[in-house]
Amino acid sequence: EQAVRGHRRPPAMGSAACCAQLCAASEQGKDDSATFQTVQSIIANPSGEKPADKEPRRIPRGRSFLAQLARVPGADGALGMQVDIRDGTTVFIASLRPDGLAIDYNAVADDDMRIEAGQYVMAVNGIADDASAMLQAMIKAPSLILKISRPHLFNISLSKAAQDEPLGVVVTNGTGYTSLLIKDVQDGPIRRYNISALPGAEVRRFDRIVGANGILYDLQRMSREITMSGVVELTLSRPAVSTK
Repeated sequence: EQAVRGHRRPPAMGSAACCAQLCAASEQGKDDSATFQTVQSIIANPSGEKPADKEPRRIPRGRSFLAQLARVPGADGALGMQVDIRDGTTVFIASLRPDGLAIDYNAVADDDMRIEAGQYVMAVNGIADDASAMLQAMIKAPSLILKISRPHLFNISLSKAAQDEPLGVVVTNGTGYTSLLIKDVQDGPIRRYNISALPGAEVRRFDRIVGANGILYDLQRMSREITMSGVVELTLSRPAVSTK
């Protein structure tokens, strides 16, 4: 794990409900005149002046990193991201909005420490394994330490017995999501794949299908590819670090 350094001043997919919670935090935060800002910038750059341009510091790319953020009086505090908490234990970053604190944070973060779509928030202020509690802390806490895991991505190729054969997994989907969350593996192409898969490469419960035949994070187009293709290559995602 690595801590993010060198930030400047002020710095669902989640379901629609999850997104609304984060967006609502922005409106509620106005009552408190709060925003997010990196902890180090408050200490290192209290004047708020933009630091001089410099070459980005290269930091070894680990499986996870820590991002430290704090609410500071004076501005809107929306995080600027859509999230997905369907697995119950992590906060999946489904997408980033074009404006918001995540984008501001990334503008000054080291290259290997940026918050990106497809990552997983594994803990918030020491709270872990409870996605709802983590999300509430992200919305309400005056300061945040986020443990963020990069995704472990892998591809599998499936051949259906017939074009209309289902994959053999129980998934959750809906409006606003960017991935298919696997709730159970049943009879079908994925179970047949698992029989001969190398250890650790099996498709597991709570893996996410994030791509189909090269289409990534577009649930409608991915679902169409899966339905209409006799042979389909899936891209799956899980946290690169354990939730335990």
